[in-house]
Amino acid sequence: MVNNKKLTHVAFLIGPKGKITSWNAACESIFGYPEEAVLSHPITILLADETKKQCLEYLQIARKNADILEAQLLKADGEYTPATLTLVPQFRQSGRFSGFSVIVGPAIEPSSAVSEYEVVERMPLKSMVNFLAGTFYVINTAGHFIVWNKRVEAATKMNSAEIRAVNVINLFAKEEQALVAEKVREVFEHDGEVLVE
Repeated sequence: MVNNKKLTHVAFLIGPKGKITSWNAACESIFGYPEEAVLSHPITILLADETKKQCLEYLQIARKNADILEAQLLKADGEYTPATLTLVPQFRQSGRFSGFSVIVGPAIEPSSAVSEYEVVERMPLKSMVNFLAGTFYVINTAGHFIVWNKRVEAATKMNSAEIRAVNVINLFAKEEQALVAEKVREVFEHDGEVLVE
């Protein structure tokens, strides 16, 4: 049975292999599973069969970039609920990948044409990054900003619309742009991190 009632946002953590490592009361109220029923189990126990394979593929992609997956969630009572899962990679201070924050939110309405920016605006991720120290932003493979905090706007003296329109490479001095563009390409194509001096 499909339940079309809209979800509120909840979040939990999974480890590098996709096993659930944290669960809270808000998650229990949405899914109906107590903590002991899900800890150390793969995230796929929360998904309909047709979504499981796609989720496992997204876990590999999202190690380098936060990504959004549309899914059918399986609740403890057997009901399915359409939702979005925002997968945000987490890293230790050493730079070692440690898993994902999984933010569960309402499904995107199929009748509405929304941009990737509007999707992000609906996620708690947008408000969370404003509490991070220093400037923080996420770009896509084309070099355009997808997520950023208010400190980026202060540093660039640009408003939200201007940041959406600009390519991050163009924010660097002309003599540095080729190097930065190459390093950005390496990040997306290789191990997800690179040092630029």
